[in-house]
Amino acid sequence: MLMLIKSIEITNFRVFGGTQHIHFSTDDDKNVTIILADNGTGKTTFAQAFSWCLYGKTVFKTANDLLPFPVRDSLSVGESATVAVELAIQHKGVDYVITRSQEYRKDASNKFTVASPVLHVSYKEEDGQTEFVENEREKQDIVNEIMPESVSPYFFFAGERVEKMGDEIQEGRSSEFKTAVDNLLGLSAISEAIRHLKGSSSMVIGSYNKDYNENSDQDYRKAESEITAAEARIDKLRRELKELEELKGDLSKQRDKYNEELIKGKATQDLAKERQEKLADIDKSEAARRRYAEAIAKHFGKDAWGFFAAPLLKSALKAVDSSPIEMKEAPRGVDIYTIRDILDSGRCICGTPIEEGSAERQALDALAAIVPPAQMGAELRNYRNACKAFIGSESTLVDDVRLNMGSICDADESIEAANARIAEIEEKLAGAKDLSRVEESFQTACRNLKDVENKIGCVNSQIGSAETSLRQSRTKRDSLVVNDETNRRVRRDRDYAERIYSAFSAEHSKIEGQTRRDLESAINSIFKEFFNGSLELSLDEKYNVRVRNQDNENAGYDVETSEGQTVAVIFAFIAGVIRLATDPERNENEMLLSESYPLVMDAPLSKLDKGAHRFGLLGDAEDCKTSGYHDQRH
Repeated sequence: MLMLIKSIEITNFRVFGGTQHIHFSTDDDKNVTIILADNGTGKTTFAQAFSWCLYGKTVFKTANDLLPFPVRDSLSVGESATVAVELAIQHKGVDYVITRSQEYRKDASNKFTVASPVLHVSYKEEDGQTEFVENEREKQDIVNEIMPESVSPYFFFAGERVEKMGDEIQEGRSSEFKTAVDNLLGLSAISEAIRHLKGSSSMVIGSYNKDYNENSDQDYRKAESEITAAEARIDKLRRELKELEELKGDLSKQRDKYNEELIKGKATQDLAKERQEKLADIDKSEAARRRYAEAIAKHFGKDAWGFFAAPLLKSALKAVDSSPIEMKEAPRGVDIYTIRDILDSGRCICGTPIEEGSAERQALDALAAIVPPAQMGAELRNYRNACKAFIGSESTLVDDVRLNMGSICDADESIEAANARIAEIEEKLAGAKDLSRVEESFQTACRNLKDVENKIGCVNSQIGSAETSLRQSRTKRDSLVVNDETNRRVRRDRDYAERIYSAFSAEHSKIEGQTRRDLESAINSIFKEFFNGSLELSLDEKYNVRVRNQDNENAGYDVETSEGQTVAVIFAFIAGVIRLATDPERNENEMLLSESYPLVMDAPLSKLDKGAHRFGLLGDAEDCKTSGYHDQRH
């Protein structure tokens, strides 16, 4: 383990008067320390002492109200007392002592002067000597090197934070979770490398465009300018698409929420449920329709030229085949001037005499007809092969378009039938007095969702057009000859950077996808130790958690969790992340740069209403090999 909390010493910190010292278990296997206590005895305060010592922050409303009241009352006017927390930490084999202290001086019976907190950091050298860090900036840098403040909220948990996070990751509002998981599981290094290569025009690939010599290769610079403009437009459209997709997700949740309310109404239960099924059928049919349309567009973009040009190409092919010109490939490195030199000298380079009418003379005359610059035979041969390739793509395009158009028609019929049935259902639901307002809200959400889907389709179409323009500009650029030496070097270096970017992106996508699947499996394994049954957790691309019922009657339906289940979800998530972060097989992957941290949790285990659930949680924590685990049981 790269970081280990060995002990904590607390002096006059809120409810803890005097000095309290606790050593944590550092055994390789039994490395979980459990602290059980009644309400109001200081469990939350104890957990907050870690954050205050390292970063000077707590969840308490008053930052300078840490001195215990009994200690305040015992001071005479003019006397002082000190609040302090000291942590003994081992990080990468080095022992550190980190202390934060704050002095309180009593000026009057109810008035105190509170000094600014002071941070002290010391560490042991290899020879056993203790070194004290004097520079203030260096002190905080050492703390952040041990555990960055940005990831500390995921290892120093308050009970309220646990429950809040449980709600966030189930409601799709945990955008920060993806960044945190990337950091903790070692994906952030690859992500940062990708961003550094092509994050903006000022990054590596974009900066090469500024290095071109503007005094030469005008056509090449023009093509580069077109590429830059197309890439900028695509980036803008993709950002817009991402916003629309997020809005679509929110509207879908609204629609489903209103529909769920309608389902609960006895008079409309069956109709609302049927409509939900029809909406799901429409979603599936529309998704299938988009796939078929994309398949047609893809095949059409690839083979349309050959399809429309086939009649002309067939005529051209007949003319080429009837040409008297012999279609042979010219020998590499031989041109007309070489042959003329041989004929003029009357002797081959091998010494054979070349005489009029001889077989050698005839062979050289035939060769002269196909070598550069008179290489019509070779050109005709290449042209004929290209024509045949284009003509060959004609039939597959027609068959593919016919097949996919048939599937699109089937999907349209299914959508039309489902919409007709939904219209009938909505007419009946609108008359329900107790649910009329909910029905109106549902229909508004459906209309808004439809508008967003239309906008998404429009943006996707614009992205397709921009990508076509980008491909054409790149083809144009790559066909140009770069004459300037500087521009040749810049082009070469940028091509290298593009290939590295593509390789990193592909590797990141592969590793991130596998990581999400592994994490989902680990979370479910841990969650099932709390709750036996048909509930199953799934993760989306932002690591939001969905709880679904997988029994036969309600398969695929999302479930609204109880308080205990919500707490179990976040526990399972945290334990799953830690389990993966400490997986030795993952740590052997050179592309994953992760670090292990201890977990300090003010855990509301009273939400887990079964004793077995609590013991299961503690077992999972021990399996994850973390230290300093803190249980708040009411």
